[in-house]
Amino acid sequence: MYPGPIHLLMNTRTNGQVVSDSFISRFDAPFQIQKFDDFSASAMDKYLFENPGNVNPPRIGSYHFESFDENTNRYVYNVFINTTAKEAAPFQLNQMNQRLISHASNREIQIKTTVNPLPVPKTLASFESTADSFISVLSFTLGLCLIPTSLIGYIVREKIQKVKQQQIVSGTGYFVYWLSNFIIDVLKLMIPIIISILLIAAFQIDSLHDDGAYDAVWRLFVLFGLCTIVLTYLMSFLFNDIGQAQGTTFVFLFVSGFLGGLALWIFEIFEDTRDPSRHAAKVFRIIPSVAFSLGLMKLSK
Repeated sequence: MYPGPIHLLMNTRTNGQVVSDSFISRFDAPFQIQKFDDFSASAMDKYLFENPGNVNPPRIGSYHFESFDENTNRYVYNVFINTTAKEAAPFQLNQMNQRLISHASNREIQIKTTVNPLPVPKTLASFESTADSFISVLSFTLGLCLIPTSLIGYIVREKIQKVKQQQIVSGTGYFVYWLSNFIIDVLKLMIPIIISILLIAAFQIDSLHDDGAYDAVWRLFVLFGLCTIVLTYLMSFLFNDIGQAQGTTFVFLFVSGFLGGLALWIFEIFEDTRDPSRHAAKVFRIIPSVAFSLGLMKLSK
């Protein structure tokens, strides 16, 4: 279980009895036994307290015998445990009991010990899942809100440079103009969306992958992309400056998406604000980034 030498402290006598060398010799390699002459448990406790880490290898624990009677095979001992070694308690008990029964029977006997830790509490597992999902929602919202900034920059540039007007005058038509841009923008947006969805599976974000959540995540990402493109086109009519259009679009989508979605999600946790939060969510879901972040947060529950 532990690589390399294992250092143990053990008293060599009790009150009127002696711990035999033949028993101590059973602690062969990898154990290194440091003998302690005082039979008092309080003396050993004081020694361990005053000398916590002055040995190499580090001491994982110590044994103190209160009784060592080879005639009646009556052995009473205490275990001092180094709590920084989480397996020290069952390990030390196993090693001592194994050597005591071997010493009493005068033959080698092994006791198999299985360490089976308690399961992670549901509250802790839920908290860890929520924390992972929170970071994931922040990352995805931040990353995907950057993409519409490039889309609106292209649309505003064409408007400023009269490229859009030239295409309309040349007979392209508004429907064909917007449809062609929409198709190209969808193709450009699908690349990071697909990569993001695959990263959820690659990094095993269980709250967004297990129990049917992965199918919902696919739909959420795709619909977010389609709706965000439409919203970007609508916002392009408000600007005649490329930098202003890109900056405003990013801030609006990120703040409304992440912070707005987070606020609605938090308010829904508390009973007093749950109903107002749900009514407000019905209104603000018209913004794609709000629906996107809120959807991911709800899937993470």
